Amino acid sequence: MIHSHDSNGLRRFSRLSWRSKDALHFDAARDESQPMVTSFGLAVIDEIHFGDEHAVTGVLGGSGSYFTAGARIFCGGDDAKNVAWRVHAGEDFPLDVEAGLLKWQVDICIQKFKGHKSTRGLLVYFDGTFGPTSPDMQRDATELRHLITMRTDKPGRDETLIIWEPAPPSCLPGNLAACFEAARTVDVFSPNHIELLRLFGLGAETHDKRVLESLATAFLQSGIGREGNGLVVVRAGEHGSLSMKRGSPPCWQTPFYNGDSDVTGKVVDTTGAGNAFLGGLAVGLVRKKSLSEASRFGAVAASFTLEQIGLPVLDVGKHTEFWNGDTPTMRLDVLRSRERETDPSIELPTCY
Repeated sequence: MIHSHDSNGLRRFSRLSWRSKDALHFDAARDESQPMVTSFGLAVIDEIHFGDEHAVTGVLGGSGSYFTAGARIFCGGDDAKNVAWRVHAGEDFPLDVEAGLLKWQVDICIQKFKGHKSTRGLLVYFDGTFGPTSPDMQRDATELRHLITMRTDKPGRDETLIIWEPAPPSCLPGNLAACFEAARTVDVFSPNHIELLRLFGLGAETHDKRVLESLATAFLQSGIGREGNGLVVVRAGEHGSLSMKRGSPPCWQTPFYNGDSDVTGKVVDTTGAGNAFLGGLAVGLVRKKSLSEASRFGAVAASFTLEQIGLPVLDVGKHTEFWNGDTPTMRLDVLRSRERETDPSIELPTCY
């Protein structure tokens, strides 16, 4: 699984332009020496301002950070090396941030470019402002195009799984046809609900499940993947996620924090939750879990990123790893238990 994020879509192979904020995730059939999940996503050093005028600086963010965290949560111990992240950074990439990443024990390569600054973001709460304060560290388009064209140019069966997470700036009605075309080159198309609605020129305020299902169906009818049998996974924030594939009914997954009393005091910041969801989902798919169970992996991974500003905290015990003082296994059990209470007839962990 490989992850990369581009701000303007998939122009190089679908007549949109390729930069560093669209997310591609790849899962490949591999020998044991190769990572299971890889991210090429963006690393951003955030400066966050709050309504009471205090600020936090040097917070690691970006799609690559949260995707890697989401995958790493489900890859403990020796399995950590099965998660890889290839980072493009400037020469000013903070050493303390780098040291923190190394503690995750993932297969990480931070490539620093002399004469360039790392991407930095400004996040201001209460006024809706968000934007980069320095140019993005762009990933060479040829590198990503090569990953895509390998599957069409190389003879024989290609078992690489590609998940595409489009970036908001590319989700416009004028790009819909190109997005249909691009989706045929990947295996999983995963916008959030706002991005999906905007692609079809609809207002982002609707949360009508039937509307989202109909829009996702349009992508399925156009075809996801080379054989047209890929997946659409719509990340809908507090409303959960929608997973669809041809010939199967829509599968809605509730989030771990579902809007009830358990949210009080728990949800601090939603930044990066969607990226972390895809990291957890990727691990579930790689491990051949059902789509519904992989979506539970995603929901649990996202829950850890909601509980603080920045990334969740890893503590390694003698026999167990803890994220924010909890384990993903315990949260999976809680999520499954809730689903059984809602529908005692449900057969877990499968949906299809």
